[in-house]
Amino acid sequence: MNTFIFSKNTAEIAEFSADLSTIVDTPINIKFLAMNPCGLLVNYNLVGDTLKIKAKSGEINTSYCLNFLIQGTSEEKEIRVVILVNDNITPIRKSAPDAFMDLVGTMRSGETTVSTVVFNIDQNIDVKQGYIIWELINNNSEVISSGNAFSYTVQNNGLENQVLSECLIVCPSDILPTAQGNVYQIRYTLSVNEQNFYQYEAVHIESNISVPIGSQDIVELVGNKTTCSIVLPNLYEHV
Repeated sequence: MNTFIFSKNTAEIAEFSADLSTIVDTPINIKFLAMNPCGLLVNYNLVGDTLKIKAKSGEINTSYCLNFLIQGTSEEKEIRVVILVNDNITPIRKSAPDAFMDLVGTMRSGETTVSTVVFNIDQNIDVKQGYIIWELINNNSEVISSGNAFSYTVQNNGLENQVLSECLIVCPSDILPTAQGNVYQIRYTLSVNEQNFYQYEAVHIESNISVPIGSQDIVELVGNKTTCSIVLPNLYEHV
């Protein structure tokens, strides 16, 4: 008998997927047979070739065995889904929430770029009516530019609320590049019911001058016209 094994903790509303494509040809129906022991709250449905299961509650340190009958076009087979409830398991997604952020990293003065910020908030806090602003600040805590997030998405994984937002970061043209005395970071602020939550990202600012000021080296050959190129710091009508 084919067996699928999953795990969750007591507070988590977990979603699991079991691929049935290698068990029967074209699954068309699924029938729940039994659960041993009882006590786990389970919802299930068949999506294409995949069995989707949502499980919540359950007793700690208990393994629940769910039996299903999978009906295909030409055959039917029984499968088992085993779900272990154990509070000593720490989900990987909790260990590095910043891994899901699209970091800016480096910007050039006078440019804009899109960044993604992720906030993980306690699930008891209603974050649906919140909003996010961003601020580009220097090492003296001076706000150089700021704006709002243009997207705001809330997800719940059973442990916490996760807020994902995208921001259009603007870097002014007159900002000095990153140096020993100039250090910059982006501060994201999530405001929910008069509470503020913060995320920070260090950003490196480069100069927008990509061509050195001055003239290029010239080698003049006898009998050929010479073209001189020069880059000046300002625009002039006549040079």
